[in-house]
Amino acid sequence: MPITLTQLTSAIKELPEPPQSRFLVLSMLEDPKYSLDQVANTIAQDETLSLKILKLANSAQFSRNTKILTIKDALVLIGTRSIKVILYQDMLETSKMAITPFFIELWKSALFTALLTKSAAVMLRHNRPELCFTAGMICDVGLLMINQFSGNLCSGLIKKVQTDGLSLPATEDKIFGFNHQHVGVAVAQHWNLSNLHQNIIKYHHDPLNCPHQMMESDYAVMVAVHVANNLSPIHGPDGWKYIRRSAISAVNSCPYTYEEIVGTLQHSFESINARVSQYAEMMFGAPAEEDGQAEPEDREEGGEEKEESEEATPQAEADA
Repeated sequence: MPITLTQLTSAIKELPEPPQSRFLVLSMLEDPKYSLDQVANTIAQDETLSLKILKLANSAQFSRNTKILTIKDALVLIGTRSIKVILYQDMLETSKMAITPFFIELWKSALFTALLTKSAAVMLRHNRPELCFTAGMICDVGLLMINQFSGNLCSGLIKKVQTDGLSLPATEDKIFGFNHQHVGVAVAQHWNLSNLHQNIIKYHHDPLNCPHQMMESDYAVMVAVHVANNLSPIHGPDGWKYIRRSAISAVNSCPYTYEEIVGTLQHSFESINARVSQYAEMMFGAPAEEDGQAEPEDREEGGEEKEESEEATPQAEADA
Protein backbone atom coordinates (compact mmCIF):
# COMPACT_ATOMS: atom_id res chain seq x y z
CA MET A 1 0.00 0.00 0.00
CA PRO A 2 1.46 3.44 -0.94
CA ILE A 3 2.54 5.79 1.82
CA THR A 4 -0.02 8.41 2.87
CA LEU A 5 0.57 12.17 2.95
CA THR A 6 0.14 12.15 6.74
CA GLN A 7 2.81 9.46 7.12
CA LEU A 8 5.15 11.28 4.76
CA THR A 9 4.67 14.64 6.48
CA SER A 10 5.35 13.04 9.86
CA ALA A 11 8.53 11.43 8.51
CA ILE A 12 9.72 14.78 7.15
CA LYS A 13 9.20 16.45 10.53
CA GLU A 14 11.50 13.84 12.09
CA LEU A 15 14.37 14.56 9.70
CA PRO A 16 17.36 16.57 10.97
CA GLU A 17 17.18 20.24 10.00
CA PRO A 18 20.02 21.63 7.88
CA PRO A 19 22.24 24.14 9.73
CA GLN A 20 20.81 27.66 9.57
CA SER A 21 24.14 28.89 8.19
CA ARG A 22 23.25 27.18 4.89
CA PHE A 23 20.09 29.24 4.53
CA LEU A 24 21.89 32.42 5.59
CA VAL A 25 24.54 31.97 2.89
CA LEU A 26 21.86 31.15 0.31
CA SER A 27 19.90 34.30 1.15
CA MET A 28 23.06 36.42 0.98
CA LEU A 29 23.90 35.02 -2.46
CA GLU A 30 20.46 36.11 -3.67
CA ASP A 31 20.64 39.61 -2.18
CA PRO A 32 22.71 42.12 -4.19
CA LYS A 33 23.37 44.28 -1.14
CA TYR A 34 25.89 41.72 0.18
CA SER A 35 29.44 41.84 -1.13
CA LEU A 36 31.63 38.88 -2.00
CA ASP A 37 33.71 39.61 1.11
CA GLN A 38 30.63 39.44 3.35
CA VAL A 39 29.53 36.13 1.84
CA ALA A 40 33.05 34.70 2.17
CA ASN A 41 33.29 35.80 5.82
CA THR A 42 29.95 34.14 6.63
CA ILE A 43 30.97 30.89 4.94
CA ALA A 44 34.34 30.94 6.74
CA GLN A 45 32.51 30.71 10.09
CA ASP A 46 31.11 27.30 9.05
CA GLU A 47 34.01 24.84 9.05
CA THR A 48 32.15 21.99 7.34
CA LEU A 49 30.86 24.16 4.51
CA SER A 50 34.24 25.85 4.12
CA LEU A 51 35.99 22.51 3.72
CA LYS A 52 33.51 21.37 1.05
CA ILE A 53 33.98 24.58 -0.94
CA LEU A 54 37.78 24.52 -0.70
CA LYS A 55 37.82 20.84 -1.65
CA LEU A 56 35.81 21.60 -4.77
CA ALA A 57 37.93 24.64 -5.68
CA ASN A 58 41.07 22.48 -5.55
CA SER A 59 39.52 19.52 -7.39
CA ALA A 60 40.28 18.37 -10.93
CA GLN A 61 37.25 20.25 -12.29
CA PHE A 62 38.79 23.56 -11.25
CA SER A 63 42.47 22.59 -11.13
CA ARG A 64 44.95 25.48 -11.21
CA ASN A 65 48.69 25.74 -10.70
CA THR A 66 48.12 27.63 -7.45
CA LYS A 67 46.38 25.97 -4.50
CA ILE A 68 43.24 27.82 -3.36
CA LEU A 69 43.49 28.59 0.36
CA THR A 70 40.80 31.22 1.06
CA ILE A 71 37.02 31.12 0.75
CA LYS A 72 36.98 34.36 -1.23
CA ASP A 73 39.40 32.97 -3.81
CA ALA A 74 37.29 29.82 -3.99
CA LEU A 75 34.13 31.87 -4.61
CA VAL A 76 35.82 33.80 -7.41
CA LEU A 77 37.06 30.58 -8.99
CA ILE A 78 34.01 28.33 -8.87
CA GLY A 79 31.23 30.95 -8.99
CA THR A 80 28.11 31.48 -6.91
CA ARG A 81 26.06 28.97 -8.89
CA SER A 82 28.34 26.13 -7.77
CA ILE A 83 28.02 27.35 -4.18
CA LYS A 84 24.22 27.12 -4.45
CA VAL A 85 24.51 23.57 -5.78
CA ILE A 86 26.76 22.65 -2.85
CA LEU A 87 24.31 24.23 -0.38
CA TYR A 88 21.32 22.35 -1.80
CA GLN A 89 23.16 19.05 -1.87
CA ASP A 90 24.28 19.61 1.72
CA MET A 91 20.67 20.21 2.78
CA LEU A 92 19.64 16.92 1.17
CA GLU A 93 22.52 15.06 2.81
CA THR A 94 21.51 16.50 6.19
CA SER A 95 18.01 15.13 5.55
CA LYS A 96 19.54 11.64 5.15
CA MET A 97 18.79 11.28 1.45
CA ALA A 98 19.90 7.91 0.07
CA ILE A 99 22.18 8.61 -2.91
CA THR A 100 20.90 6.00 -5.37
CA PRO A 101 21.17 6.05 -9.18
CA PHE A 102 17.53 7.15 -9.41
CA PHE A 103 18.12 9.90 -6.82
CA ILE A 104 20.93 11.20 -9.05
CA GLU A 105 18.56 11.22 -12.04
CA LEU A 106 16.05 13.30 -10.05
CA TRP A 107 18.86 15.58 -8.85
CA LYS A 108 20.05 16.10 -12.43
CA SER A 109 16.52 16.95 -13.52
CA ALA A 110 16.31 19.52 -10.70
CA LEU A 111 19.56 21.11 -11.84
CA PHE A 112 18.33 21.12 -15.44
CA THR A 113 15.25 22.99 -14.21
CA ALA A 114 17.41 25.47 -12.29
CA LEU A 115 19.61 26.29 -15.28
CA LEU A 116 16.66 26.54 -17.66
CA THR A 117 14.67 28.65 -15.17
CA LYS A 118 17.33 31.33 -15.30
CA SER A 119 17.11 31.40 -19.11
CA ALA A 120 13.30 31.51 -18.98
CA ALA A 121 13.44 34.39 -16.50
CA VAL A 122 15.56 36.42 -18.92
CA MET A 123 12.88 36.03 -21.60
CA LEU A 124 10.19 36.99 -19.07
CA ARG A 125 12.25 40.12 -18.35
CA HIS A 126 12.76 39.33 -14.68
CA ASN A 127 15.30 41.72 -13.15
CA ARG A 128 16.66 39.38 -10.43
CA PRO A 129 17.94 36.27 -12.25
CA GLU A 130 19.97 35.22 -9.20
CA LEU A 131 16.67 34.32 -7.49
CA CYS A 132 15.57 32.07 -10.30
CA PHE A 133 18.31 29.43 -10.21
CA THR A 134 17.57 28.49 -6.59
CA ALA A 135 13.80 28.53 -7.18
CA GLY A 136 14.17 26.08 -10.05
CA MET A 137 16.54 23.86 -8.11
CA ILE A 138 14.24 23.36 -5.10
CA CYS A 139 10.82 23.20 -6.77
CA ASP A 140 10.77 19.37 -6.93
CA VAL A 141 12.20 18.71 -3.46
CA GLY A 142 8.92 16.96 -2.64
CA LEU A 143 9.62 14.42 -5.38
CA LEU A 144 12.97 13.59 -3.77
CA MET A 145 11.16 12.96 -0.48
CA ILE A 146 8.57 10.74 -2.15
CA ASN A 147 11.44 8.78 -3.67
CA GLN A 148 13.11 8.51 -0.26
CA PHE A 149 10.08 7.09 1.52
CA SER A 150 8.10 5.19 -1.14
CA GLY A 151 10.56 2.48 -2.12
CA ASN A 152 10.54 1.74 -5.85
CA LEU A 153 7.18 3.40 -6.50
CA CYS A 154 8.72 6.73 -7.53
CA SER A 155 10.84 5.33 -10.37
CA GLY A 156 7.77 3.50 -11.68
CA LEU A 157 5.80 6.72 -11.37
CA ILE A 158 8.26 8.66 -13.55
CA LYS A 159 8.26 5.91 -16.19
CA LYS A 160 4.46 6.09 -16.23
CA VAL A 161 4.57 9.88 -16.74
CA GLN A 162 7.01 9.50 -19.62
CA THR A 163 5.00 6.78 -21.40
CA ASP A 164 1.31 7.34 -20.55
CA GLY A 165 0.97 11.01 -21.47
CA LEU A 166 -0.33 12.19 -18.08
CA SER A 167 1.13 15.10 -16.15
CA LEU A 168 3.33 14.33 -13.15
CA PRO A 169 0.90 15.77 -10.54
CA ALA A 170 -2.05 13.93 -12.11
CA THR A 171 -0.13 10.64 -12.08
CA GLU A 172 0.94 11.16 -8.46
CA ASP A 173 -2.61 11.99 -7.41
CA LYS A 174 -3.80 8.80 -9.10
CA ILE A 175 -1.21 6.58 -7.39
CA PHE A 176 -0.73 8.25 -4.00
CA GLY A 177 -3.73 10.55 -3.55
CA PHE A 178 -1.36 13.54 -3.28
CA ASN A 179 1.51 15.00 -5.28
CA HIS A 180 5.04 16.29 -4.83
CA GLN A 181 3.86 19.89 -4.42
CA HIS A 182 2.04 18.95 -1.20
CA VAL A 183 5.11 17.10 0.06
CA GLY A 184 7.45 19.89 -1.00
CA VAL A 185 5.56 22.43 1.09
CA ALA A 186 6.08 20.23 4.16
CA VAL A 187 9.83 20.17 3.43
CA ALA A 188 9.93 23.93 2.84
CA GLN A 189 8.20 24.56 6.16
CA HIS A 190 10.53 22.14 7.96
CA TRP A 191 13.51 23.96 6.46
CA ASN A 192 11.98 27.40 7.17
CA LEU A 193 12.30 28.47 3.54
CA SER A 194 11.01 31.89 2.50
CA ASN A 195 7.37 32.48 1.56
CA LEU A 196 8.44 32.94 -2.06
CA HIS A 197 10.13 29.53 -2.14
CA GLN A 198 7.18 27.89 -0.38
CA ASN A 199 4.75 29.37 -2.92
CA ILE A 200 6.91 28.29 -5.86
CA ILE A 201 7.08 24.73 -4.52
CA LYS A 202 3.31 24.69 -3.94
CA TYR A 203 2.14 26.30 -7.19
CA HIS A 204 4.82 25.67 -9.82
CA HIS A 205 2.49 23.38 -11.77
CA ASP A 206 -0.47 25.73 -11.36
CA PRO A 207 0.88 29.30 -11.17
CA LEU A 208 -2.48 30.93 -11.90
CA ASN A 209 -3.72 29.70 -8.51
CA CYS A 210 -0.91 31.37 -6.57
CA PRO A 211 -1.82 33.95 -3.88
CA HIS A 212 -3.28 37.12 -5.44
CA GLN A 213 -1.09 39.35 -3.29
CA MET A 214 2.08 37.94 -4.87
CA MET A 215 4.24 40.67 -6.40
CA GLU A 216 4.57 40.78 -10.18
CA SER A 217 8.30 40.04 -10.00
CA ASP A 218 7.74 36.99 -7.76
CA TYR A 219 5.02 35.73 -10.09
CA ALA A 220 7.48 35.98 -12.99
CA VAL A 221 9.90 33.72 -11.07
CA MET A 222 7.11 31.20 -10.55
CA VAL A 223 6.20 31.19 -14.24
CA ALA A 224 9.87 30.79 -15.20
CA VAL A 225 10.03 27.73 -12.91
CA HIS A 226 6.71 26.45 -14.31
CA VAL A 227 7.99 26.61 -17.88
CA ALA A 228 11.45 25.20 -17.17
CA ASN A 229 10.23 22.39 -14.94
CA ASN A 230 7.72 21.11 -17.47
CA LEU A 231 10.54 20.96 -20.02
CA SER A 232 12.82 18.99 -17.67
CA PRO A 233 13.72 15.33 -18.34
CA ILE A 234 11.42 13.73 -15.77
CA HIS A 235 8.37 15.02 -17.64
CA GLY A 236 9.37 13.24 -20.83
CA PRO A 237 9.25 14.63 -24.38
CA ASP A 238 5.65 15.85 -24.02
CA GLY A 239 6.15 17.95 -20.90
CA TRP A 240 5.71 21.15 -22.91
CA LYS A 241 2.00 20.28 -23.25
CA TYR A 242 1.47 21.14 -19.59
CA ILE A 243 2.89 24.67 -19.82
CA ARG A 244 -0.01 27.07 -19.33
CA ARG A 245 -0.07 29.73 -22.02
CA SER A 246 -2.31 31.91 -19.86
CA ALA A 247 0.29 31.85 -17.08
CA ILE A 248 2.89 33.28 -19.47
CA SER A 249 0.42 35.87 -20.79
CA ALA A 250 -0.18 37.07 -17.22
CA VAL A 251 3.47 38.21 -16.92
CA ASN A 252 3.07 41.81 -18.03
CA SER A 253 6.80 42.35 -18.59
CA CYS A 254 7.13 39.47 -21.07
CA PRO A 255 7.46 40.55 -24.73
CA TYR A 256 7.50 36.99 -26.13
CA THR A 257 4.83 34.47 -27.04
CA TYR A 258 4.54 30.94 -25.68
CA GLU A 259 5.92 29.55 -28.96
CA GLU A 260 8.93 31.87 -28.92
CA ILE A 261 9.80 31.05 -25.30
CA VAL A 262 9.45 27.27 -25.63
CA GLY A 263 11.26 27.21 -28.97
CA THR A 264 14.20 29.23 -27.67
CA LEU A 265 14.53 27.16 -24.49
CA GLN A 266 14.39 23.87 -26.39
CA HIS A 267 17.39 24.98 -28.44
CA SER A 268 19.44 25.27 -25.23
CA PHE A 269 18.84 21.69 -24.04
CA GLU A 270 22.10 20.28 -25.36
CA SER A 271 24.31 22.84 -23.64
CA ILE A 272 22.33 22.61 -20.39
CA ASN A 273 22.52 18.80 -20.35
CA ALA A 274 26.29 19.06 -20.80
CA ARG A 275 26.55 21.36 -17.77
CA VAL A 276 24.28 19.09 -15.73
CA SER A 277 26.56 16.14 -16.50
CA GLN A 278 29.59 18.14 -15.38
CA TYR A 279 27.89 19.06 -12.10
CA ALA A 280 26.87 15.42 -11.54
CA GLU A 281 30.46 14.32 -11.97
CA MET A 282 31.54 17.07 -9.60
CA MET A 283 29.04 16.12 -6.87
CA PHE A 284 28.68 12.34 -7.22
CA GLY A 285 31.57 11.15 -9.36
CA ALA A 286 29.05 10.22 -12.06
CA PRO A 287 30.68 10.06 -15.49
CA ALA A 288 30.17 13.22 -17.52
CA GLU A 289 28.77 12.95 -21.02
CA GLU A 290 31.37 15.28 -22.48
CA ASP A 291 35.10 14.62 -22.60
CA GLY A 292 37.60 16.99 -21.05
CA GLN A 293 37.57 19.09 -17.93
CA ALA A 294 35.17 21.83 -18.99
CA GLU A 295 33.96 23.73 -15.97
CA PRO A 296 30.23 23.88 -15.23
CA GLU A 297 30.22 27.66 -14.79
CA ASP A 298 30.15 30.34 -17.47
CA ARG A 299 32.32 33.05 -15.96
CA GLU A 300 33.90 36.25 -17.17
CA GLU A 301 37.58 36.92 -16.55
CA GLY A 302 38.38 36.90 -12.86
CA GLY A 303 35.95 34.09 -12.14
CA GLU A 304 32.71 36.07 -11.97
CA GLU A 305 29.64 34.35 -13.37
CA LYS A 306 28.38 35.57 -16.71
CA GLU A 307 24.67 36.42 -16.68
CA GLU A 308 22.50 35.34 -19.58
CA SER A 309 22.08 37.99 -22.25
CA GLU A 310 19.23 40.39 -21.65
CA GLU A 311 18.16 39.84 -25.26
CA ALA A 312 17.25 36.21 -25.89
CA THR A 313 16.85 35.50 -29.60
CA PRO A 314 13.56 33.68 -30.10
CA GLN A 315 13.34 30.62 -32.32
CA ALA A 316 9.93 30.60 -33.89
CA GLU A 317 9.72 26.86 -34.45
CA ALA A 318 8.30 25.46 -31.19
CA ASP A 319 7.19 21.88 -30.92
CA ALA A 320 3.72 22.93 -29.92
